[in-house]
Amino acid sequence: MLRDFLDVRRLRYLVAVSDSGTLTAAARSLNIAQPALSYHIKELERIIGCALFERKTNGMEPTALGLIVVGHAVQIVDRIHEAEGDILRRVSEDLGGETIRLALIPSLASTLPPALFKDFRKAFPKHSLHLIDARSSFARELIQKEKADLAVQLNDSGHLDEDMLTSEDLFCITLASQGTSPMTFAEVAASNLILPAQGNPLRVFLEEAAREKEFSLCVDMEVDGFEPRKRMIRAGLGTTVFGAFSISPEVLDSDLVARRILEPELRRPIVLLSRPGFPEGLKFKARTVLRKVFADLSCNQKAVTASR
Repeated sequence: MLRDFLDVRRLRYLVAVSDSGTLTAAARSLNIAQPALSYHIKELERIIGCALFERKTNGMEPTALGLIVVGHAVQIVDRIHEAEGDILRRVSEDLGGETIRLALIPSLASTLPPALFKDFRKAFPKHSLHLIDARSSFARELIQKEKADLAVQLNDSGHLDEDMLTSEDLFCITLASQGTSPMTFAEVAASNLILPAQGNPLRVFLEEAAREKEFSLCVDMEVDGFEPRKRMIRAGLGTTVFGAFSISPEVLDSDLVARRILEPELRRPIVLLSRPGFPEGLKFKARTVLRKVFADLSCNQKAVTASR
């Protein structure tokens, strides 16, 4: 029982809920889905056998026992942060220089590289970075054939715990003349969608989300590729869906808008894969850099979507 409770991930979740006061705010800060966060908190309470939070209309407040548990969790999480910092410094000193081959899905390859190269140079002064623009299925093939060392891709395995880096909100992309207000998922599903072909991770994610809500996607055209879909939208032929990390003023220009999707909000996981035999020290360090880059990009993207 103690082993299940002293799970670092769950302790982080516990601290985040205590700090944020609500599951919604905590889930956003952690970049995970709210149902998953709720499940882990309930599991902690089940394992301990007592409630750790009092559920109120305006949020969640730690119980007397919850305050004690959170206090211990804060100390453990802080100590882990110190250990991570120390390990990263030692990794920088001990690992020699070579090229690291990193595969990125196209939507991220259009926005991530500048920040990634900047932070990567600081963290890996003895290494060079080779970026490969590769769709998720091809990235997995590159990893399996050891032609790439790491791959940042959409989760297509169904396992949400598969070395998750972050998650990103999905937005409906329309002509600015069609409005700028948020759209419900039901409205998006019925809006003459232009999506990638079946089997594409984004398409699969949207189909599964629609199936859970018991309606179908109205897919008017199947168009693979980030830029081709934008051209179709500009021609007034329908709407599409992009991840938040793909959205920037340069991507949308002035004629397209990103409209938030509600009821429910849609968030898709982004995971990190590594080739067999890739040094754990390098992977640990690369994961830390990537999570920082995504966190910084998330803050910037929120400002962009809020201003449009």
